[in-house]
Amino acid sequence: HELYDAALQEAQRTDPNALVIYDVPLLAEARSPSEFDLVVVVHTPAEERVSRLVGFRGLDPEAAQARVDSQASDEQRLALADVVLDSSRSIEDTRAAGRELCEELERAWPDRLDTVARSFPRKAS
Repeated sequence: HELYDAALQEAQRTDPNALVIYDVPLLAEARSPSEFDLVVVVHTPAEERVSRLVGFRGLDPEAAQARVDSQASDEQRLALADVVLDSSRSIEDTRAAGRELCEELERAWPDRLDTVARSFPRKAS
């Protein structure tokens, strides 16, 4: 995606040590994880993703299942992760976990990303 790449280049030009967060919904399908210093996968099991598409987006169950089935499998997505955030709980819990991760990244960036990966679960619970 050219706009994202341009924004990244601008951030790096402005501050070579900038912490830049890419939000890449289809990383397993579209990009190489080696482009990134740390890959965080926000994970919810496929069944829950289908349920949310039906409940929150109004898709019929078959369309929701087809959308999930067209994406990379859980195993493929999780294999890319340095850190896995479990989003199967409430939105408040997911946001809290995201804030905790961001705080840890700010403390560790750019020299100690390995400590971040060790501080957070590698596998979804």
